[in-house]
Amino acid sequence: MSTTITGIQDPLKIEIPVKNKIEDTVTLQPNVSRQYDNIHFTIEKIQLTPITTNITTRPILTDNSPIAELAMGIDVVDEQGHKLKLIGGLGSYESNGSDMIMDHRYTPFESIPKTITLKPYIHLFKEYPKGEYQMDENGEPKIQYIPELEVTLPINSQK
Repeated sequence: MSTTITGIQDPLKIEIPVKNKIEDTVTLQPNVSRQYDNIHFTIEKIQLTPITTNITTRPILTDNSPIAELAMGIDVVDEQGHKLKLIGGLGSYESNGSDMIMDHRYTPFESIPKTITLKPYIHLFKEYPKGEYQMDENGEPKIQYIPELEVTLPINSQK
């Protein structure tokens, strides 16, 4: 990088080494689906990188009710039980609002695991006031796992 500074004749030069770590990326497109009650859940893509773990899912409510009412999340764990921390994500509604594409960003695994398990859950809400989470004794929102939607996938990290 080179820049000029007012009052200094020679440009300031900074060299920043950059290394392409694409070879350390594992991408899976399992397209595995599970169904429970009115929830159809598909795992479309998983990408393990040195910086983040990216997971793309498609939840659909088969009764055509609004997907926004579901308040669904996913815990991601490896075969040793290490749970990743959610960094963020986004979703985009499809068709009539009963389905959405969700992209989740998690912390990376310390090393490529042999398997990962996706554990979908829903948030539990208070009866009153509507829209507020039920909280546990640690002040965290209460959740309810949906074991019927859980998926364990092998990770083929051979390059």
